[in-house]
Amino acid sequence: VANHFGKLNQNDLNTQVLDDSSPREVYSLYQRLLTSKQELISHQLALEETVALRTLELENANQKLQELVDKDPLTDLFNRRYAEQKFQEIRDFCLRSEQAITIAILDLDFFKSINDSYGHLAGDECLRQVSALLLQHFKRDTDILARYGGEEFILILPMTNALNIEHHLNEFRTILASTKIDSPDSKQQFNLTASIGAITANANYHAQLDKWIKIADDNLYQAKAQGRNRVNVSIINPQSEP
Repeated sequence: VANHFGKLNQNDLNTQVLDDSSPREVYSLYQRLLTSKQELISHQLALEETVALRTLELENANQKLQELVDKDPLTDLFNRRYAEQKFQEIRDFCLRSEQAITIAILDLDFFKSINDSYGHLAGDECLRQVSALLLQHFKRDTDILARYGGEEFILILPMTNALNIEHHLNEFRTILASTKIDSPDSKQQFNLTASIGAITANANYHAQLDKWIKIADDNLYQAKAQGRNRVNVSIINPQSEP
């Protein structure tokens, strides 16, 4: 009997080793042991289910926590830290597949005057709507869209076509300029424009994101100086050395 119970599992509980023709004391002990074994297995299954549930809850909580760490709470885009960390992974992928990368810096024009004229709630609404439009326009899973700070956004776009990227960025700029923004306070509507500076280059252009951002930033400054609501892109020759 001891050997039998030592080997029992859930599927063996209905297997009878003794029956009521066995000595009464032995059969009674066997029945009590069988009941105890059934209760123990049931408790073990319930415990395993509880552990699995708690593990799932913990994984979900960790995922939400990671999203809080990686996301900008106002716009729901990624934050600057995440974008900078993700760049190297994207660059390594594009190096292996010999693909180009575009880094674009987008800055909202006259954003301070919007805050001054319509209030900070309107400014926040601008940032939210711009972010929503970005997610609609740059919607590949590989695209990294991040709020870079204040009214500035960074776009990390792997596997881009140098012949089409300026057109694609201008499409977004045109859509944004035609979008009506609702002011939460005054119920007024107003328009918003953006200036964009970008660089498109082969992944081997440089390992440091700062080098890419410097050129994109210079192009953004030129777009601002040329009257704003413009896109300036530098196409770096694929054979350029870092």
